[in-house]
Amino acid sequence: MYWDGTGLCLFQKRLEKGGFARLGVTLDSQTLWDQLQAVARWCEPTWAALPAVILSEPVIGLDQTGWPRLVGAKVQRKNWQMWALACPSAVYYVIREHKDAQTALELLERFEGVVVCDDLSSHNAAARAGPFDLAGCWAHIRRYFLVCHELAAEEILDRIGELYRIESELGPMSERGLDAERAPS
Repeated sequence: MYWDGTGLCLFQKRLEKGGFARLGVTLDSQTLWDQLQAVARWCEPTWAALPAVILSEPVIGLDQTGWPRLVGAKVQRKNWQMWALACPSAVYYVIREHKDAQTALELLERFEGVVVCDDLSSHNAAARAGPFDLAGCWAHIRRYFLVCHELAAEEILDRIGELYRIESELGPMSERGLDAERAPS
């Protein structure tokens, strides 16, 4: 529904310029909003089922980032947190109030595999309380070595670069048939 990340009002103006007006069709932003809400309600059962699909995998990704809250005085606003759970076949996004360990535990429920995530204290605290293991992503681990000026750091960065090169040469897991090997028979 959103065209190039634009809001509904701008999207509505683009539709008018793009030919709807020639057809005698008038769409206001409220109509577009109503349609978007109807599609969201229709998709809700699928969205609600995604966490179970993701949490059934042995290795998943977890990420969170601030999401601006545009209500209230700017000085008093506190960002929401957009959390993402991911596996090779699905990604689940949800907005929560906090980025704390309790929120991570709620999202991970009874997950018992490996969670690839940023090195945040909230994730580490969640791992101490939950039945899962953490694995830091290479990009974040690499940053620690970039700030280190020791010779050993250069060797480690070279090795991480070599892993990136190998992964690039291999291509996506689905192209290598690894998805099929993991699939239950």
